Amino acid sequence: MIEIFRTLEKQLISDSFGDHNITPVASLCHTLYTELLQCVIDRPIVPFVNNSAPYHIQVIRENLSRRQRTNRHYSLRAFARDMGLEPSTLSQVLKGGRPLPIKNCGSVADRLRLSPIERERFMESAIRKRALLDQISLQERNAQDRYIIDESYYRVIAEWEHFAVLTWLDDPQLILTVEKAIPAIAQKFAITETRAEVVLQNLLNSQLIEVQDHRYTKVHDSVHTTDLTSSPALRASHLETLDLGKVKLDQVPLEARDFTSLNFAFDPEQMPELIAIIREFRQKVSALAQTGKKPGDVYQLAIQAYPLSTIQVPRKNDKSRK
Repeated sequence: MIEIFRTLEKQLISDSFGDHNITPVASLCHTLYTELLQCVIDRPIVPFVNNSAPYHIQVIRENLSRRQRTNRHYSLRAFARDMGLEPSTLSQVLKGGRPLPIKNCGSVADRLRLSPIERERFMESAIRKRALLDQISLQERNAQDRYIIDESYYRVIAEWEHFAVLTWLDDPQLILTVEKAIPAIAQKFAITETRAEVVLQNLLNSQLIEVQDHRYTKVHDSVHTTDLTSSPALRASHLETLDLGKVKLDQVPLEARDFTSLNFAFDPEQMPELIAIIREFRQKVSALAQTGKKPGDVYQLAIQAYPLSTIQVPRKNDKSRK
């Protein structure tokens, strides 16, 4: 293309010299030639985009390419700085030598100024490579784990603050002394000190915590309820969880929570399998949480699966159903 414009330009300029005047057509060809040549000279070296690469890698590469297109001197080091990453980390990520650190996924997506849909795809792509369920191993529950199903523990089961405090005590760096426990719990969970005192007393009365060396500790390493029996306390707990979710939806920023739902056509006879999958998922989330280096915050994972359509329950005297 460049050679065509150059040859045409020379011919038109040569013909124009006979009249001692360069024609407008020759001038236009000269302009097109010089601009096209300049584009070729200034064209940045665009990194190879492998369409088989994960979506988040493609997005990062394409963004780097666009920046280099407008600034031929824009380097990988500058791009790493703008993305909040170490240059060596970004280089390895682009080469597929290491995954994008999970702690940086959100900030990188924000710096790339992705649309909400692009951001969701970016985050799913980046995290999927690191958070595969099959890579999380489970251990059998300890025989010493405590199960509380007695209704005498009604308040401990039904009111979320009790399990929140028990979970907080799992943090190995936490030292909850008797003197500072009440204000610390009140501040941590945004409750009153009076409420924090009641929660502590209920846990002591239930023999789920005790005082050792002037600090509160758990009596049992792990405390569970069971979902396999109907319980007024568990029902109250589920209702409180739903109400608490409504509050957290407004209070907690998007990057610190996840609210999702899924509708699907389903065979009710598969419910036992679905429950088993949900149980395993919950256990793996718990196992993943135990690998954290700074488990200072307490989260709740709530999963509900229920029919939106009317359940057709056959009557006992309905002879058409066997």
